[in-house]
Amino acid sequence: MKLASALLVGLLLGPTAQARMPQTVDPDWPMVPTTHTAPPQPAAGPPEAPPADKPDTAAGASTGANPPPLTPAQKFVTISAPPAADDEPYVDEEELLPTPLPEKLLFTRLRNSFALPDAADSSIQQELAWYGKHPSYVQRVFQRSERYLFHIVSEVEARGLPMELALLPVVESAFNPYAYSPGRAAGLWQFIPASGALMGLKQNWWQDQRRDVVASTSAALDYLQKLNAMFAGDWLLTIAAYNTGEGAVQRAIEKNRRLGLPTTFWALQLPKETRVYVPRLLAIRTLLMDPESHGLRLPPIADAPYFRRVDTGGQFDLRVAAEYAKVTPEELHALNPGYHRWATDPEGPHRLYVPVQVADQFAITVATLNPAQRLSVAAHRVSAGETLASIARQYKTAVEALRAMNPTQPAKPLPGAVLRVPVDPGSPLRSGLVIEGDVATVGSGLPAASGGGRAQEGLQKAPRAAAGPLRGARELHYRVQAGDSLYSVAQRFAVTVADLKRWNGLKSNKLRPGQKLLVHTRAGA
Repeated sequence: MKLASALLVGLLLGPTAQARMPQTVDPDWPMVPTTHTAPPQPAAGPPEAPPADKPDTAAGASTGANPPPLTPAQKFVTISAPPAADDEPYVDEEELLPTPLPEKLLFTRLRNSFALPDAADSSIQQELAWYGKHPSYVQRVFQRSERYLFHIVSEVEARGLPMELALLPVVESAFNPYAYSPGRAAGLWQFIPASGALMGLKQNWWQDQRRDVVASTSAALDYLQKLNAMFAGDWLLTIAAYNTGEGAVQRAIEKNRRLGLPTTFWALQLPKETRVYVPRLLAIRTLLMDPESHGLRLPPIADAPYFRRVDTGGQFDLRVAAEYAKVTPEELHALNPGYHRWATDPEGPHRLYVPVQVADQFAITVATLNPAQRLSVAAHRVSAGETLASIARQYKTAVEALRAMNPTQPAKPLPGAVLRVPVDPGSPLRSGLVIEGDVATVGSGLPAASGGGRAQEGLQKAPRAAAGPLRGARELHYRVQAGDSLYSVAQRFAVTVADLKRWNGLKSNKLRPGQKLLVHTRAGA
């Protein structure tokens, strides 16, 4: 009966008691500040656009056959069974066992394709020592990677590139697609706005493809391949240039040539952050080759797709899509982190990534839906005297949302015009990867090693932060850009407009480009 009572407690708690993967800020992460330069461009014409997304590429396997799918941290089967005849809860004791390990592990595939040259530099040993002292950090990073790593590994393999490149997001963003640096770099691969645009990553009010896992991976690998051609196939120089810019590496090479010195990465005088960046990647490679010898245990990520692309045929409300896909809104947003509104971009691309186990049924369902079933939108006929601001207040939305959903309407709508307005978009979506205090990475100590950006030579470079860990920082200063509003800034950092006004002593909602706003990255900070 004691066993039965204990099991009854587990049964009553059910799925609501399942653990969610912790994604707290890591205050002891050794930040590596950086500056970046733009991807090399051909002599004439714009840079080549990233290849189109493949419909069936994915990232890491999910367990469990019944929706909603298990998140990466949910490693135990949920107990769900009818009560026995004597009203005692029936529990199959096998259900209490951890789920079996996948037949094929993704880390085995990575190890078999490592190709960078071995090195014995002391800087690699220093990085290894740090990881060995912080095993929980390494565990969290690779738990976080489970949704994305299979896709990245598959793309690297398809291009015939060294598999170590699939681990660059560990150094750049700690595999958090919401990582945001002081230099305004964003995503797993840390592109700044200018360089993201140069690489064909769409950035507008609805989405930021620097955070889109599929699009940004294609852009990053395109850039790395161009750099590698520039440096005659030397991958260590390529990776260094990815961090600090090809111009800085070329100048260091030319200086060594003039002095009659070697021009390998280890012989060059490069910025301090770059001299840490490359050894850090090599240290991670060493860890994966033999984690146990360094006191580490890696999560058993399956060598199988985690997500699959489903074409939606038009704009889609993400919460509505989550209901049709039978997954949580947080899981859907974690697989589609490029969207920062309640719906996908009305101009496309019209696609969503969903867990593989629900993809087939979701695709069938989507094919039967009409536009009204995909998006919660109302039609509003403009009355005399109404403005976009007054209509926005009426529907508890933002003027920017009305403008984005009615691009052909004039700034001052005419009486009788019919506007599309969102119906109760609700609070900003929060990803399953994000918890309170882990939303904006600027100055928050989130483990993003690169200050991010691939900024064009001559453009303003990402500011350098002090080397070493940022401990306990809770606030940042955001510089207002053209087109920003209090609402859009609040959405970006998952705070409220009222908070922004209170923190900055603002009496009105007006902002001016260049204005600095104080933003707390933790509620109540």
